[in-house]
Amino acid sequence: MHNSLAHALRRAGHEAVVASAGSRWMNTSRDIDLYRRPGLWGSLRYGWQLLRALPLMRGFDVVQLCDHIFFDLKPEKLYHILNYLKRHNGMVVLSALATDSTGLYDTNFEGKAQAAIDAFRAGDDFVYLHVEASDEAGHDGSIPLKLQTIEDLDHRLIQPILKTLSPLSRKGEGLTSFDSCAQPLPSITGGGGAFAIALLPDHPTPCEHRTHTAEPIPFCIYYPGIEPDEVQTFDEDACRKGAYGLLE
Repeated sequence: MHNSLAHALRRAGHEAVVASAGSRWMNTSRDIDLYRRPGLWGSLRYGWQLLRALPLMRGFDVVQLCDHIFFDLKPEKLYHILNYLKRHNGMVVLSALATDSTGLYDTNFEGKAQAAIDAFRAGDDFVYLHVEASDEAGHDGSIPLKLQTIEDLDHRLIQPILKTLSPLSRKGEGLTSFDSCAQPLPSITGGGGAFAIALLPDHPTPCEHRTHTAEPIPFCIYYPGIEPDEVQTFDEDACRKGAYGLLE
């Protein structure tokens, strides 16, 4: 996980361990060193580092992987290590945090949607997608670009996921393109289970100010059995009247 996140968790009283290569030249602080040196000797030493490190990566409630190449190994070897981490820990979360993976204006929205769908089909029960596009449009102060990024998020990322998860979806609609998912989801689970989804902005970035502000942000949560409220649009004013009200 990120070193800054680990510091915050420790201040809150949690145990946190950072296993990292130190971000190469940045040489960031870490508890378990996974830096791979070049050459044959470096490869042999790296194998020994992993053999010593893996037993220390067991028994955690949450394991955050900050990239899909989380160790300096070929994908076929990473697959076995990923299964090891899943067997010996609670939730394993993959966060892809490089520039394109974070999701700027020209990011591959459809690819991100498909990656989430593939993760569910592979048996993962938690997927986190982070898209930075509308935030960066706010920093640029571009209202047309901000509107476009929000539309792209809706139509190119959220809708494909919802339409795949829910066989009860209504085509051609926006964020409310599903009725209920209390019934089985055969397209993903083979006939059993349901899903929850949350749309969670972390802060406003108004084009007028071109920086983060502290105003409340709208959010949307769905899970099987939840009672819908009267909100029909996803915006700051409408969501204030939602079932959750204003949370502080």
